[in-house]
Amino acid sequence: MPDSLQPGQASERPATAARAPRVSIILNVRNGEAYVREALESVVAQTFGDWELIFWDNASTDSTPQIFDSFGDARMCYFRSPEVVPLGHARNFAIREARGEWLAFLDHDDVWLPEKLALQMALDDPAVGIIYGRAVSFAISGHERDFDRRREYGPLPQGLVFERLFAESCFIAMSSAVLRRSAVVAIGEVPEWVHLITDYYLHLELARRYRVRAVQRVVCRYRLHPASLSFTQGTRVHYEALRLIDQWAPTVSAELVAERRRVHSTALAVEEMRRPGLRISGLLRLLREGSVFFLVTRPPVWAYRALRRRIYRPIWTQDGLEPVWRGAPAEVDDAPLKLSVIVVNWKVRELLRECLTSLHDQMQLAREDYEVIVVDNNSRDGSIEMVRAEFPEARLIVNEENVGFGRANDAAFRVCHGRYVLLLNPDTVVLDNAVDRMMEIMEARPDLGALGCRLLNSDGSFQRWTGGNPPRVLNVACNFLLLNRILPEALQPPPLYLEREPSQDVEVGWVSGACMLLRRAAILTTIFDERFFLYGEDVELCERLNLGEWKVVYTPHARIIHHQGKSLEHQTVKIQHAKMRGLRTAFAMRNSPALVPVYDFLLMVGFLIRTVIFGAAAVLRPGRGYAARAGASRRFMADAFWALLGR
Repeated sequence: MPDSLQPGQASERPATAARAPRVSIILNVRNGEAYVREALESVVAQTFGDWELIFWDNASTDSTPQIFDSFGDARMCYFRSPEVVPLGHARNFAIREARGEWLAFLDHDDVWLPEKLALQMALDDPAVGIIYGRAVSFAISGHERDFDRRREYGPLPQGLVFERLFAESCFIAMSSAVLRRSAVVAIGEVPEWVHLITDYYLHLELARRYRVRAVQRVVCRYRLHPASLSFTQGTRVHYEALRLIDQWAPTVSAELVAERRRVHSTALAVEEMRRPGLRISGLLRLLREGSVFFLVTRPPVWAYRALRRRIYRPIWTQDGLEPVWRGAPAEVDDAPLKLSVIVVNWKVRELLRECLTSLHDQMQLAREDYEVIVVDNNSRDGSIEMVRAEFPEARLIVNEENVGFGRANDAAFRVCHGRYVLLLNPDTVVLDNAVDRMMEIMEARPDLGALGCRLLNSDGSFQRWTGGNPPRVLNVACNFLLLNRILPEALQPPPLYLEREPSQDVEVGWVSGACMLLRRAAILTTIFDERFFLYGEDVELCERLNLGEWKVVYTPHARIIHHQGKSLEHQTVKIQHAKMRGLRTAFAMRNSPALVPVYDFLLMVGFLIRTVIFGAAAVLRPGRGYAARAGASRRFMADAFWALLGR
């Protein structure tokens, strides 16, 4: 074993490297010629450049040194052990040489994404000891999955995570994390007995003393291959895990310790039963210390996870904008105004006048605390002149073409100054100080990202499309096939639209963009995904907020009249079809691509049913608008049919 790190055949640390870097990258390698070049390339590709690389070569006998030399980067320092040492010892030697504020470990067979370090350094905080990110495991076969299978559909844990880390083994991939160097030094070197599970050991030690932050994006690709230590030395991995459990046993509940021992004893027994000379002892270990029940339940669990991935997209594969994760450093309390109201108008001058008048009359918030921004999508009906003449305090944005609902709102959002942002349709009328009531609810709930209110039709009846749940196969089938009119409520999935009006505030999957109050800290840069022209963008936004751990709530305690359809009366058939395709796009973003044709088929059948029903009604009761509804249903049916054929 070396007395310390000796460069030997390697370059010494550059004399120009007097200033300590922000990050010290530690790359331990033993005969890594198959993958180490790709790992080094991912380091050089980092958008964050304040780093040094401690390249610890564990007595490689292949071309690993020559691969390192080919890079010629002055930030890279090569060290070579004269003999092979366990990984835990090699980590210790490399840590001694590190000078950075943070330590970033990269296994030689893993790959970083270019923004990995930049995203993590943006979360630097004195109370934080670990900053990690999402890792994706990948195999030679091309198969990919989330490293942390429990969080394929949810956010990575943050804060005080010691007990969760202990209970779920190590859900933080070593190559996905950075560790505060002073904290690592304070806990002392990795013990002699830890050869392989240095990640689990260090993460538990630091999580016990410090808070943990997480970058919710993929920052690392974790390679699965037969030559990795996890495959070749699985028995040793579980031996060490059991010893680590015993070390921490006094600090956690006895039930949790017993459960973790059963899990790792079961895994160790399986490893032993794979070896000819240990099969009997492995079986005895399984019966005495492990859990046969846990073992036999693994295949169904794996099958369920595989099936779920075919139905719903894991977070890291989903299309769309990146969520703003609640708890991320994104304070906007210094916003000069309390509220910004955005109204997007298209050819509804008189309704716009009524909307702005009701907003002014029903607003109790002091005038200097809010602003109104009107975006006109090339109305050419006198709307612009009316706003300038009658509402001079409103800020006016004039578009030379109809850019759609989403892009118009985003344009206003980029120039607004409110801590909260109210999206309000021009065909709405504010009642009973509704905006102030919504503000009170939003301020009382710091976890709220979006708040919708009670929308009423022109006759005062309830609009069921005020809100609902994200589109999934079951609720799409229930809605479009009219099964929600037939099946008992207990047998129905969470409805696509609210079937009845709630009597109290309720968490929902989405609320209508006709009147939606947003917390600016939950949005930051862009409200809507601008691929949506009309309809569906509010569904996508609310799903994005939910992914970021923000709540979306509907309240019946604030009322708005929504003259549904008035702002759509002048729209062409092409735009009406774009409206239906918006919901399809929202569905495709979150669900498996294999389910999109199922969605198209359900819509085709659903509109066929409506075509027949409305067509019959038009014959039996002419002059009541059924013929127009039958024609619209026929066009939507054809649209769904061609979408289905196009796949």
